[in-house]
Amino acid sequence: MRSQKHSVTVISKSAGATVDRRGFTLVELLVVIAIIGILMGIAVPAIFGVIETAKSTKQRLELSQIEQAIERYQEKYGDYPPDFSDWTVVERHYRKIFPRIETAQLQLLQRLLDVNPNSDITPLPLNANAPAHDASRMDRAEALVWTLGGYSNNPLRPFTGDGGPLLLVPGTDGLYQINLDRDNALYEFDTSRLDLEITSKDSPTNAGNYWKSSDSTDARSDPFPHYAANDDGTPFVYFDSRTYFHLDPVKGLNGYVNTVYTDNEDALRPYISDRLDESREPIAMNPDTFQVIGPGNDGRFGFTTHQYGPYSTNPLNDALYFRYRTGDA
Repeated sequence: MRSQKHSVTVISKSAGATVDRRGFTLVELLVVIAIIGILMGIAVPAIFGVIETAKSTKQRLELSQIEQAIERYQEKYGDYPPDFSDWTVVERHYRKIFPRIETAQLQLLQRLLDVNPNSDITPLPLNANAPAHDASRMDRAEALVWTLGGYSNNPLRPFTGDGGPLLLVPGTDGLYQINLDRDNALYEFDTSRLDLEITSKDSPTNAGNYWKSSDSTDARSDPFPHYAANDDGTPFVYFDSRTYFHLDPVKGLNGYVNTVYTDNEDALRPYISDRLDESREPIAMNPDTFQVIGPGNDGRFGFTTHQYGPYSTNPLNDALYFRYRTGDA
């Protein structure tokens, strides 16, 4: 008796032999498809798990490299970089590490930061409810690129000297852009991950075509970029221990708003320890040095408390202090 499988008889013209080619039944095809589906169900999550682990490992490695660069900065200059939340700290820092710095250099930096001359603090980044003179153009992420990218060897003009962080835009009087070819870099930033825009990178720079941060507006040019920690553009953030707990209403609050997201939910303050001091107050992590914080694979730092409604106009007022290692708020 013949098999239930369909068969086709083919006659070979060259040899005159017959070849019996058998097909598959529907049941057999369904079994094969089911097996493939099971294998895919096992393999795909494993593959994505490996990808996520690789991303996390890469970010941890880069965090470690940035931390090492900050330690090299301290070894070279005898001071940790400021996070630019307090102009007094910034000015003291640069007068210490560059004793011969021209006053005009500090005045230029103060102007570029848009520091309020009536306050000793570099206020928080511009938001819809802040007057222009209360806005800082250097946030806690941008400070990393500025300080670790390298200064000029010119002790009088460390910012605008050859190889320094600032370049005068040709044909302008006082308009500056970031220098992408700096000397004395302590960390080699991948320029493709810097938060920089230009109208035409193939054209000469001029008053209408120069590098600037996406924080810039038509009325305000921001030359300070941040460095993306992952593909969505969320950056690494730096906090200087000297300004961890700025809570004074005049001095503001030292924190960071994740501007990559526009839902006003994601904001960050320096991490505190799970331990408490003798007065039962929280202890900041690395209380005498610094913190560098990455957003993780999801690109988010943490949700706010929604103290002022589901979408606060000032997310830093709602941002919690997170604890390390538990992650509790």
